[in-house]
Amino acid sequence: MGKILTLEEGITQIVESIEKIVNRPILAAVYGYPDRGKSYLIDILTERLKQKELLVIGYGSAPTADEFESIRRHVNWDAYIFHCAWNRSDFDFYKEVSGHEDPNILAKNILGREMDLNIAICNPNLISACIDPRNTEQLYDFIIVNPDAVQK
Repeated sequence: MGKILTLEEGITQIVESIEKIVNRPILAAVYGYPDRGKSYLIDILTERLKQKELLVIGYGSAPTADEFESIRRHVNWDAYIFHCAWNRSDFDFYKEVSGHEDPNILAKNILGREMDLNIAICNPNLISACIDPRNTEQLYDFIIVNPDAVQK
C-alpha cells in the first residue's frame, strides 16, 4: 500500500518523486471517485512541475487509447498526468459502464511500459474505499486524504 498523506504532504512528495524519475515521459494517474479533488490535485501538480521548468500536461478526463498513441508517436512533454474517476480495484466495473480503459493497461499495451506513479485521492472518512483488501499488489504509490472531498 502507498503512503497515506494529507493533501499538502502529498503534493510535496509527489513533486519530489516526479523530479527523481529519469525516463521521459513521466506517466502518472490520479484515481478517485467523483468530487474527491482529482482535478484540483492535477492542476496543482501541473502548476508546481511547470515552476520547475518541466513540460507537463494534465488531463481533465479519463485517458483514451488515442492519447497514448499520440504519446508514443510524439513525445513532446516531460510528464503526463491522467484523471481517472474510479479506484483501480473497481476498474473492471467502470470499464463496462464507461468504456474507458485504465492508464496502466494503455501504458503497457501501447507504450510497452509501466506507469511511473499511481495516486489515489479520497475522503478521509472513506479511506477504506481506496484500499482493496482482496488485492495484495500495491495499487497506489500515494494515497491522499482530502478533507474537502465530498462524502458519498
